[in-house]
Amino acid sequence: MGPFVVSSVRSTQTLMYDVAEYIFESPPRTPPETSPVAKPAAVNRVLEWLEPSEDEQEKILRPFEYLNRNPGKRIRATIIHAFNYWLKVPEHHLQTICKVVDMLHNSSLLIDDIEDGSDTRRGKPAAHCVYGVAQTLNSANYVYFQVLSHLRLLGLHQTASVFCEEMLHLHGGQGMELYWRDNMECPSEADYLKMAANKTGGLIRLAVRLMMALSPYKHIDCLDIATLLGIHFQIRDDYKNLTSIEYENAKCFCEDIEEGKFSFPIIHCLENSSWPQVLLAILRQRTKCRHLKQHALDMITRSGSLVYTRNVLNSYQQEITKRVARLGGNALMEKLIEQLAIDAA
Repeated sequence: MGPFVVSSVRSTQTLMYDVAEYIFESPPRTPPETSPVAKPAAVNRVLEWLEPSEDEQEKILRPFEYLNRNPGKRIRATIIHAFNYWLKVPEHHLQTICKVVDMLHNSSLLIDDIEDGSDTRRGKPAAHCVYGVAQTLNSANYVYFQVLSHLRLLGLHQTASVFCEEMLHLHGGQGMELYWRDNMECPSEADYLKMAANKTGGLIRLAVRLMMALSPYKHIDCLDIATLLGIHFQIRDDYKNLTSIEYENAKCFCEDIEEGKFSFPIIHCLENSSWPQVLLAILRQRTKCRHLKQHALDMITRSGSLVYTRNVLNSYQQEITKRVARLGGNALMEKLIEQLAIDAA
């Protein structure tokens, strides 16, 4: 062993002893043959030492806070308050649920933008374009676990299981969408609807399941409405991605075509167009060329896929409205549904 290696080992040992002395007040310079179980006070000192300082946490969270300072429409908070029209969860618990859902939503957007190769989010450069992929991914994952700490404040024994189940649903849905895109495998409409129920319905169901557990009205079950809203949201987002000037200004023209994504209108077009291989060829290129994207959009329009999508959205809106009525009506939910409506052709 060379002198440099010996010196490095000794420096490492010295540092280890210094750390041990800082935590335990007496360094374990001669390890015993059997290690005793640490005392609670010693465990607490270890955990206190490991806890990130405010300065460290600020640095870890910079990509997340960058997006958080550029808020969206906060539609999920509106949804949560609409469900609370029935469930009557105490306000302090409701605020916790709103906070964690917003944290999870923004964290998932950080990851989505990396997975989709998106350069912009809410009209500004995406977080990973500013802070890099590695730091942005770590920041998003860090917030996922922060959420569990916040959820403990609800005092529910099922918090962890609800969180894990719905986050698995969310990432499972996202995983299938990525698989279809990266393998150029067009899903069936039924497979798409299951994906949307998992991916977009996951956070809504997470909130509603926690609210139902905290509600004094245990007989009220809103999960079907939560899932239908998630599907409606995803199809609506797919439609607006191809048709909305507002969306184009915030992101880009026909971003789903550029990403090669099998969105709801694109799936319908591939199943009903006379020349599906042309659209597939454009999707495969992941093109940024506006002319090519416009050609693809023209095919989608001629195949009747945008009209079909609007009519499906209208059907979901009607079904949600029926189920709201079965629960005795809900002025907040009815207003929300009206705001989300896209008229059927």
